[in-house]
Formats: sequence, C-alpha cells, structure tokens
Amino acid sequence: MKYASNTDPSEGASLAAAVIEELTHRGCLSVITTDHGSLKAIAAENGRIENGAMESTNRRSARPTDLVPGIPGSSYAIEMAERMDLGSSIIERSKKLKEMKQPGSSKLITD
Repeated sequence: MKYASNTDPSEGASLAAAVIEELTHRGCLSVITTDHGSLKAIAAENGRIENGAMESTNRRSARPTDLVPGIPGSSYAIEMAERMDLGSSIIERSKKLKEMKQPGSSKLITD
C-alpha cells in the first residue's frame, strides 16, 4: 500500500511512520520501500529497524542490482536529470531547493 499517494506527502509519510511503528511494536518482519527521507530517518531512531539501499554496480544503469544493508538509499533523481542534460541552471536550483527542504538529510545517505 502506498500511504503518500494522492495526498500531502508529509501527511502520507506521517501515516506510514505510524504504521511502521505499529508493525515494529507487534514484532512483525516487514520490508518497506520508500523515497521519503523522513521514513528513512526512523531507522536511526529505532534499533529494531534497519535501512537498506539498492545499489547498481553500474552507475549508468537505472536498474539496481545489490542490497546494501545499514544505510538508506538515494533516488539519484538529480544525477539522472544531469545525465539527461536537463540544464545546469535547473540542476543547480534543484540542489539548493533540496537542501533547503531537507537540511542535513544527506548525512544519513551515503553514496
């Protein structure tokens, strides 16, 4: 189930966080995928939850091939847009906007 679909992303992420907490409290084994940074941060606050990143052995490939446990993944959307020659002014602005919205979140994500 996608909790942030067709709603405010922060509301969807809050709802998903509550579900993750409840599943963890009940002792459920869960595999949860997300691109919400706030949900990735839950693992840093809860020792019973672990992040994992899908990584491609070939950076040019859009298809991930390996699971890297212990770290949250990155979407690489900006990097992919750069490879598609979206435009340097748009790329640079998107990087600034990302950092303004999620200060310090890049510390959680390791390349």
